[in-house]
Amino acid sequence: YRNGKIFGILINQECYLKADDKLKKIYTEAGARPFTYDRDGKTIAMKYYKIPDHIIGDKETLTQWALWSSALPVVRKK
Repeated sequence: YRNGKIFGILINQECYLKADDKLKKIYTEAGARPFTYDRDGKTIAMKYYKIPDHIIGDKETLTQWALWSSALPVVRKK
């Protein structure tokens, strides 16, 4: 959480950051993959991307990624 908003999740000891279309491009080009799960025989991809190991080890880049993700607006479903 940052400023009351979820910008990342930790699942099975893997850290994921939230992404919009712009961040998705940046994150996937760096090797990030979306969090997925199966429901009713379908694979569902969420807008959270696993932080690659080489980014985890780069404090400056990791900090920038976290700031980018935490700055995303909250989108509420109607």
